[in-house]
Amino acid sequence: MRKTLLGACTAVMLCGAAAAQAQDLTGDVRLACEAILCLSSPARPDACAASLARYFSISFRLFTDTVRGRINFLKLCPVSGADEAGMNALVTAIGNGAGFCDADSLNRSLASTVDVKECPVPEWPPRADGCTVWRRSILSDLPGDPMTADVLRCDGRQTYLNDDGECRSMTLTVVSHDLPAYCTAFVNNPMTYGLGLRYDGAPLAGGHWTSER
Repeated sequence: MRKTLLGACTAVMLCGAAAAQAQDLTGDVRLACEAILCLSSPARPDACAASLARYFSISFRLFTDTVRGRINFLKLCPVSGADEAGMNALVTAIGNGAGFCDADSLNRSLASTVDVKECPVPEWPPRADGCTVWRRSILSDLPGDPMTADVLRCDGRQTYLNDDGECRSMTLTVVSHDLPAYCTAFVNNPMTYGLGLRYDGAPLAGGHWTSER
């Protein structure tokens, strides 16, 4: 189902027939309502600056305390009784995901180093482009990631083995392709829009997260 900002707008008092009443909101209550709308899509107009600054200023030493503080701030926004359940789910999803589930953040938080063995893959006849396929195999435990990935090296030489005549070991920084559950809840919430993510490539061959916009 195609998601639109209409879902988020109908859940808060800043949209539709309640817009006039929203003009009476001030302080953190108004900023909380604005933050919910601004964080429900990738758009960041200038009008979002104050509410987003207030939201992201809530930060504690412990991640769980930061999430709790941000959720409590968003809950300052009044909602109609009919939309209460959906709004609570949206607020929880935003509090857990906003600022943590964009592509750049995921590429940092899901990165880890692993030991990898890389061996040439024999091909006959030799490739016409002078390249060699090297197969990487993970040596350490990284749950959820594939055990192998092929990379192509094109140095003009048909070589099946390195100078030592054996496979070679290396340490790589890889980004897991397993999306955390709190990010899945955030990007798939029916009241958010345009927050899709895509994993490009394979973890052992430079795979990374990108935004689908």
